[in-house]
Amino acid sequence: MIRNRMAEFTFEREAVEVRKYPYKPSIAYLKNILHARDVQEVDGDSIWLKDRDIVYLPYKHKDTLAQWAKDNAIPVRRRYDLVALILQPFLDTEFTAKDMQHSYRILRLHGIPPEACDAYRARFQDIMWEYNITSMLWEWCYLGITDLLDAHLGILVSDKYRVSEDRFEKLYWELIAIQRRASIVGAP
Repeated sequence: MIRNRMAEFTFEREAVEVRKYPYKPSIAYLKNILHARDVQEVDGDSIWLKDRDIVYLPYKHKDTLAQWAKDNAIPVRRRYDLVALILQPFLDTEFTAKDMQHSYRILRLHGIPPEACDAYRARFQDIMWEYNITSMLWEWCYLGITDLLDAHLGILVSDKYRVSEDRFEKLYWELIAIQRRASIVGAP
């Protein structure tokens, strides 16, 4: 069982240097440099590239990333976290009927009906239970796309959940496509 793999980021004037990015399908794994000119926007601790990719940074870089974006005239936006809404029942906290209806409402607004949300939740239930509860991580605030990807790489879960590179690539782009649907919070 792998416990942790953390990418390293260095902020330069017009680029972000990336080392040890753990997700092979991402441009950040293939290239060591993300140029400001290739960035569409920044959302919290993520870099939305002009192509279809999203690069996720550790939360500790959120403020530095926002300043870097400002310095490079890159929009900083706050979008709904659709994957986190799908994973919400797997947090170590109560998930009420009200919480479920709230997540369904937002996901429905983004083209994910309750039936599709339920199918995702059923698909990810066992791996996320092992990732968060059996591993004793016991996260109760936030599980997102990187948690789900890490679990499929075998982090904090038994080897039976580790997927092949082909399946991982398919999952990666499926999750990125879900998150790419996200609108700006508070937008009409």
